[in-house]
Amino acid sequence: MAKMHGSVETTIGISHGLFEIWSRGLVEPPCFSFAEPGLLLHCVDDAIALTSKLASGQRSAVRLEAWDAEPPHPHGTWDEQAEAEMVLTLATVELFGVTAGHPTGDPLELGLPGRYQVRAFRSRSEGLVSGDGSTQDTERFLVQFWPGRRLTADIGQRLAEATDVHDQIRQWARQRESRS
Repeated sequence: MAKMHGSVETTIGISHGLFEIWSRGLVEPPCFSFAEPGLLLHCVDDAIALTSKLASGQRSAVRLEAWDAEPPHPHGTWDEQAEAEMVLTLATVELFGVTAGHPTGDPLELGLPGRYQVRAFRSRSEGLVSGDGSTQDTERFLVQFWPGRRLTADIGQRLAEATDVHDQIRQWARQRESRS
């Protein structure tokens, strides 16, 4: 049976109909293709974009969960669900508002770098009456992560190659320094 080993809950501002989740391994802003508009979940290496039905400036409730294996489906009613596989070069993820430029909320530690399955759920309620008598749409997301189906040897290979390159650069710099 799958065991959850961490979670983070917060709210995030919606901008341009979406928000993002970034791995700390991301080295440049992600470039999503959005080839199929209207999809809930868009993944590239080290980043996820989740689409929202809310207008820019509104906030959504988000819960991120880290699991050791495929988790059971959550209780409650969810309007939409999507699943994908992705690569995380560092397995710490954080929520990012599209225009915020900085993390929103606490990071979530997933485990080791490698391939991860990600499953997202969205639920929306329209026209709820708030305390001041106005009506407001609300939305909540649940995003679950667990180790992917394939082993992480390719990530280990990439890290080894990067280490080799850095070692070669250091060696070159030492040689240049000794000649001066």
